[in-house]
Parts: sequence; C-alpha cells; structure tokens
Amino acid sequence: MPYELVYFHKGMSSDARSALKPAGFLDVAENVGFEVEGTAKLRASFARIHEATLVDKIHSGTCFRDTVIVGSGNKLLMKKGNGEFQSLYNFFSSDPWVFREYKDFMHAANEHFQCLIDDDGNVYPAVVGNPSTAPSGAAGGAGQPSGTYKLYVSFKIIWPNKMVYETGISSGSTDVTVASQQISWSAIPVCTYTAWTGTAPTIHRKLYRGPGTGGALAGIYYVATIEDNTTTTYTDNNSDSQLAANGKAVNEDYIPGPSTALYMTYHNGRCFTICPNTPHRLGYSEAAAGEDAVENEVIMPIATQDNNFDDIRVSGFTGAVTPRGLITWGSSLWIPLAHTWIRKQQDDPDNWAYRKTFSAKLGVAAPMSLDILDSPPGMVSVSLSPDGRPTIAFFDGNISTSSIATKIEEYIVNNLDIDRIDECVGKVSGRYYHVLFPTVGANEFTHLVMDLGRAGDVRCATWTGLNATAMWSNDDTKDFYIGTSDGYVYKRSLSGEPIDFEVQTHNLSGGDQTVVNHIKTVSELRYNLDSDGAEISLEMWFQDDVGWRQGEWEDGNTVKTITGTDDAVQILDNLPANFKGYQYFLKIYGEGLTKLTLYGPWSVKFEIGND
Repeated sequence: MPYELVYFHKGMSSDARSALKPAGFLDVAENVGFEVEGTAKLRASFARIHEATLVDKIHSGTCFRDTVIVGSGNKLLMKKGNGEFQSLYNFFSSDPWVFREYKDFMHAANEHFQCLIDDDGNVYPAVVGNPSTAPSGAAGGAGQPSGTYKLYVSFKIIWPNKMVYETGISSGSTDVTVASQQISWSAIPVCTYTAWTGTAPTIHRKLYRGPGTGGALAGIYYVATIEDNTTTTYTDNNSDSQLAANGKAVNEDYIPGPSTALYMTYHNGRCFTICPNTPHRLGYSEAAAGEDAVENEVIMPIATQDNNFDDIRVSGFTGAVTPRGLITWGSSLWIPLAHTWIRKQQDDPDNWAYRKTFSAKLGVAAPMSLDILDSPPGMVSVSLSPDGRPTIAFFDGNISTSSIATKIEEYIVNNLDIDRIDECVGKVSGRYYHVLFPTVGANEFTHLVMDLGRAGDVRCATWTGLNATAMWSNDDTKDFYIGTSDGYVYKRSLSGEPIDFEVQTHNLSGGDQTVVNHIKTVSELRYNLDSDGAEISLEMWFQDDVGWRQGEWEDGNTVKTITGTDDAVQILDNLPANFKGYQYFLKIYGEGLTKLTLYGPWSVKFEIGND
C-alpha cells in the first residue's frame, strides 16, 4: 500500500494551486510558528501588563527606558514599572505618533502636534518660541560702553532632566547711544513656555548686544545671563573688547522648528522632518552649537532657520514626490516614496546631496509599516508592486527592491482592503516581521507574521485573539508589545494567555502526481504531537465526484479527538470506508492551549481504488 508523508512546517502559501504545493505548505496556519525545521509550534503567548482599560483603541506606542508610552485616542499615557497607565496629556489629536528617542527625551510627532517626554512623565511642547518683543535700553551712569547699539534677548530652557535649548534671539531694540556710559536694560521679555504636563522647566534669559545704526561693533555678542524668568532690568558695563572675548551669538537666525510633522527622525545630530503642507520638502534643524563637547551633550537640536529645508525633487524624479517616511539606516538618511527610494548623502548641508535609486521599483505604501531588519540587513515595508498589487517589500540600500512574500501575495491581495493600505502597521521583532493590515469587509486588522529566520525562505502564519492595532518593541530588553483595539497593552510572555490554533494542510493527493486523479481510500494515519495531554480536534476532508465532504469516523462523528505527549508515534487504523476521494486534507485545531508541537512527518496509508 502507498504512503504519503504530511508536513506542517512551511507556513501559508498561496502562489500555487493547493494540490500542487510542495510538502509542508499550509492553506491555514493560525497561531503557530515554524522556528524548528519539521515542526509547527504554538505561537508566543502574551500577558496583559495593566488592569484598567484605556477606553480608546491604542494606535501607537513605544518604550522609553523603564516606561511604556502609548497613544490611545487623543491621549498620551505612560506606565512605569508595575503601575497602571497614567495620563500624560488629554488634548492631542487621535493621529498615530512617530516616536524617536534622542538624548534624554522621547520626541513624539504626529500630523497635528509635537512634544518632548522625559522619563519622569513630564510632557513639553517640542516647539519653543523666540522672544516676541525686544528689550529696551538707555544710557546710564559712567561706564565702559561707547557707541551705538541694539539689544537682544534669547530664552534658555533648562528641563528637569538637564537637557537644554536656547531659542533664537529677539528682534533688536531701538538704537541705544552711549559715550563711556553703562547701558540700562529694561522691558526684558519674560518667557511663557511651560510644561503641558508635570514640572515646568527652569528658564533663564540670555542678553546680547549688537551694532546699532552706524555702530562699529562687528556682530551680535553675548553680554550676560539672567538666571531667572522674572527680572526685567539689567545694568550692562561691558566694553566692546569684553564682548568680543565673550563670542558672537550662534543663534542669531534661529527660529522654532515646525509645529507638526508627518515624519520625523534624528540623524547625525539633527532633527529631520517632513511636514503635512509641504511634503516635497525635507526640513532639518541646526546641529548643537555649544562651546564644547560637554555642552553639546545636553543641547536639544530643535531650532531651525528660515531656509533649512531641501526640495527633494532635485533627486530627479518627475511628477509628485510624496515621501512615505523617514528612516536612518547605516550612515544614510533614507526617504522612501511610493515607488522607489531617495538617499541623502553626506552630513554637512553645504555638501549633502539626494540620489535616486533607478532600479528600485518597490517603495513604501504604508509609512507605519516601515522598519529595519537585521537579517537579512535592510528595510522592510508594505508596498505596492508595479501592477498595483500589495506585497511585502525588502530594500537593501542598493539599486533594487524585491518582494519577500511571494508565497503569500495572493492571500494579501485577497484580504487587504486596498483603499486603506496606508493604515498598515509593521514591526520587526527578532526573526519575525509582524504586519497588521485592514481586512476587506471588516473593521479589523489581520495580523500576519513572517518568519525571516532563514534567508530566502519566508514562513507565514496569522495570529488571532490579540485584537492588535499597534506594535512596538524595547530594543534594550528585547520585549515585544502589542496595543489592542479594546485599550489594553500586552507583552510577550513565557506564560500568557490560553491560545486557540488551527492548521490545515494543502490538498493532498497521494504524494505522486501520477495518482492525483485516482480515488484513494485512506486506511491508516500515523501521527505524533505534544499537546501536554490537552484534547486536539482532527478532521479529514475528501473530494470525490460530488465535491468536498467531511469523512465520518466509526462513531458517526466528523471530528476525532486526539491527544499527545512528547514525540510518541500514535496510530489510527481501520479507518472507515468513506475516507476516500481524489484529494484530501487534514484540519487540526484546538482551544485554550498552552503547549502544542506538531511533529512532521505524519504518515497516511491508502489504497488506490478501481475508479
């Protein structure tokens, strides 16, 4: 009697007719993984990290040192240690956040807001305005200044975490003319910048003096710092030579950065942004310009200047150039478009350039799906192929991109709501690339998981039961988090929730193409699985001249309950005579499991009938 070997370890595939799929590929793979060759195991379990629901669905999240930060509805919330989530601020928009950690802040941006969050839960606007009024000045008592001058002020922000930012300077005062006289400053502006939530920063004012009409001073120079935010007067007795020794203002032309940003990242000491109203422009901040390296360590580079942007259309593309993200990988800043990639080269604004990748035909269709892979090294995202079909694309930074999901492309095409493709979320965690995509005809996401642990061999499954709407990871601890539609956060856990699973083989036809169109009567099934004694359901389906039907076991049921422990071989023999057809498949499923391994191969013995 012939035998057919049945495997479960290749994951889902939809690039061939079911009966023609190689051994091990599956038509259904729900809540299983394929890390060990020849086996299918239960997916990782997850445990909820808090008790109280956050009410709104979680649309974005990140880890910042020992805290978890999430965006839920119009709120930002933070959880430290074993406590519950605490609201950071409740009056944002409900747009997903882009999070970037830089120095001692988590910088968060979305289409309507930008903010800075420290690890104590203080939240500050990421935009700090320059002084809106100029100080006044008048001649005072005898002193060293001689000449005609203008007076200027900047605000120095010192946050509780010791990070620092100095604004640009105010407009200049009216001319102050003195002849060997002190300068009496007045109306020194007070800064209104404060926290949205938590401890207000310490604010100092820095005073500068520059040439007035016809004045001989060679630039705008530092005078002194008022170490409070209340004093409005100052007596200035610095000579021009003393000012020259103090140094010129580096922040003369600084202005606040953009109030909103579709995309934002830090690269080589600058903050780069792409704003909603000018998507063809890449904006950049000024690099930290302290007096020494120690001072530069604490300066947040969030100031810009009027012309601190580049028109990335200079890279040579025609038509609309609409970026789909910003990502730092290797030594370059990468700007994906819908159909290709642009690379920013060099570090100095005077020397950097933008280069297009001529042969890269796959770009990024969903900005929140873009992430970095370690192996193979490159960038991965949800994309649209040149013929408009959704796929998963890999870009290694050279001249071309490729699909890494051809085995499941038809599954994605048939199930993804193409009109909402920009809502897809993707995240790399270890060897896995997780994708959430909006499902056709349903207000929910399909959670697709791709095992990329074997070069060129992508194994896919769907994960259910988590209601995932956001994903992120902690790069330091290697923890992986899922935010859900019902307002909970789950973390990958060695002991978590009971899991339901389902595996369905492709259509089996005897293991030999010469017998595909012959009736086969199955007489024996040899199997081995470890469910730790839990009951597993087994169905066998057969295709005959009428169509597909479930085989009935000897007791008249269409479902057989099996169990297993370790790797012991078990036998179901003397199978009913109705277990016959041209093709057949196995459907194996269970509920509330904490352990499962399907060991391949299983063995099916059959007879070829006189059909």
